[in-house]
Amino acid sequence: METPVAWRVGGVAGDRTVSAAVCVVCKASLGEGAIRVRYEGRAYPFDRLACKMTFAENPDRWLDANGEVLSEPR
Repeated sequence: METPVAWRVGGVAGDRTVSAAVCVVCKASLGEGAIRVRYEGRAYPFDRLACKMTFAENPDRWLDANGEVLSEPR
């Protein structure tokens, strides 16, 4: 089962119960047309295809060891 990841606008630490999600890569607010990608059992949201492709090139750049989204890429 995948665990959706949502973020507070502004890139504050993740909270899976927050409804205002932002893009993992650019931190833009997400609308209804958000793109979701599954990676290691979690769903990560993106606002556009370019952000999804950036994440897909190196997911570990954007995630910590627990799969939580980093506020800044490595």
